[in-house]
Amino acid sequence: NERTVPPHPLILKELIRYVNKGNLQIYPEYDGLNEIIAGYMGVNRQELIPTAGSDQGIDIITRALVNEGDKVIIPTPTFAMLVQSALAQGANIIATPYKGRDYEFPFDEVIQAIKPGVKLVVICKPNNPTGTPVSKEQSEEIIKKAAGVGAGVLADEAYHEYAPELTVIDLIDKYPSLFITRTFSKTMGIPSLRAGIVISQKQNILELNKIRGPYDVGMLTVVAL
Repeated sequence: NERTVPPHPLILKELIRYVNKGNLQIYPEYDGLNEIIAGYMGVNRQELIPTAGSDQGIDIITRALVNEGDKVIIPTPTFAMLVQSALAQGANIIATPYKGRDYEFPFDEVIQAIKPGVKLVVICKPNNPTGTPVSKEQSEEIIKKAAGVGAGVLADEAYHEYAPELTVIDLIDKYPSLFITRTFSKTMGIPSLRAGIVISQKQNILELNKIRGPYDVGMLTVVAL
């Protein structure tokens, strides 16, 4: 899940230019960052929050929605941070295994597991490490069912650019319970800079901003973006 080639020369040029300006002693400034990312994502600037990688996005969403003893549905195997964040909150994880040699997404099992007491349902699409897709139709059925029991849905779209047809970003305005995480690590080749994003409705972003620190995203990351 790392690129085999360096980042684009323009990224390297901007990073070098910033370092040579001698401003490393200054705290990050985010003026205009939301507008740049919103333009790329096709959402409103108030519907996103930059994060230190999608890892931090997963963490703050889980912290916002899950308390000790709450149930979290996580199809497995999947990206380790999704499980780690739930465990850190003291959640009871309902693991719904991918099925068969082709690691088919356990749609029916996830739907059946969504009951009162569940606070978060995780969909990783395409899944890491299996590459399993989750169709947009399946995703919306899960979001609807989860909303009915008061649960949020975390759609991990770290590999969105490789399977754009799976995204549910156009459902953000329709479902206040939907949270999407993405990363710039893959397509831009800058995982060392920890550049991620959370997309959700404005009121959710306001709450997540209370959890993320004021300077968690470094200035070199801002320059690269």
